[in-house]
Amino acid sequence: PLSLHDALPIYIPIHYITMKVIQNNRFLTKRNKDFIKHIFEDRAVPFYFSPSTKTLRDKKGFFLGDRSLCHVLLNRKEFRKKGEYSNSRYLPEVIDILNNFTKKTNIEYKEILRAAINLTYNNGYEFSGLHQDHDYDHLQLIVYLNDCDPDSVTIIQHKNKNIKIKPKKFKGICFKNIPH
Repeated sequence: PLSLHDALPIYIPIHYITMKVIQNNRFLTKRNKDFIKHIFEDRAVPFYFSPSTKTLRDKKGFFLGDRSLCHVLLNRKEFRKKGEYSNSRYLPEVIDILNNFTKKTNIEYKEILRAAINLTYNNGYEFSGLHQDHDYDHLQLIVYLNDCDPDSVTIIQHKNKNIKIKPKKFKGICFKNIPH
């Protein structure tokens, strides 16, 4: 079950043609919202334990546990086998969400590099480490699927400044490949 500390975002890095950084909470259709509700109610959606984003280290250099659960919809481009595309039957629904966001915000994309539904939760650490998903240019789309603890924020680091984004159910945020 989800608690107030849970945030369930969809992460979709994409190669882009035109870059815009934007927040929008009015792009999901009723069908998209019904799909999101289905994720929470369908016990058949498998989430797998991820021990770390590999960003937080202790004094000896060991990774700390900014743990999460993940449902990979589309593996990273660099890890896919030739001809492999979808890793989940839910990918078409998530592509529809991506297309609705990009249409509403006038963003064009060439390809989807990775797609996942990540479940983050209060695991005893005050925060998760900042990271970048890829070493090459891309845009990051995060769609919040539920409300979470009112003190929670997503931090995007841009030019040594921390931009704090308040997660809100059905809100989408899109930004370039910078630490978050």
